[in-house]
Amino acid sequence: MSNQNYRDDKWKRELTRIIEETLITQGALNLDDFKDRQKLTKKILKISKNANWEIVIDHTDDILNEAKRFASKGDINNTKLFFTLFFEHTINNIILHRLYKKVNKKTINNILRNVNINSKLTWLLEILGLPKISNNHIPVVIKLFEDRNAYVHYKYNISEIETAESLKKAEISGNLKQILNAVTYFKKYQSGIIFNRKKIKINKLLNKTK
Repeated sequence: MSNQNYRDDKWKRELTRIIEETLITQGALNLDDFKDRQKLTKKILKISKNANWEIVIDHTDDILNEAKRFASKGDINNTKLFFTLFFEHTINNIILHRLYKKVNKKTINNILRNVNINSKLTWLLEILGLPKISNNHIPVVIKLFEDRNAYVHYKYNISEIETAESLKKAEISGNLKQILNAVTYFKKYQSGIIFNRKKIKINKLLNKTK
């Protein structure tokens, strides 16, 4: 590959943006690198030659869409199942981002698998030097996981099932706003950590260099 501007081909632009954004979040690029297009191109090409790339597909938006779809149908159990998938994916991604340069992959995987959601939302973040999660949202997320676990592991008795069925729509209607508020909060929290609270500035810069 030559040192020509790596954005010349239109089909490469989206991939290039993803690469640039990833390199910024990993600390391999900084905003000052974008002041000189030629130097930036050379730096990215140099990084690319030595990098071990892994393709990771982010299904977060699909998961949220499924949760909302089940909510609209009045399916409380699958609504909660998919919302817990979102929160689990988000908090794990934050922990992974914080640890990937400091701890080997096996240890990170052990932490993600063996530390429960209560701990991930509280003392683990403190140990990692991350900001506290708002107390307004922790109980909402914890309750979701408790209900998800009861559903997945079938910890209901017959009377509980009948009661749950009769209260499905009312419960979804009452809790959905709180859950969606927590979703918005966690999205902003994750963005603040990964992009060092510079997401808007980074987006403007990457859009400008298209």
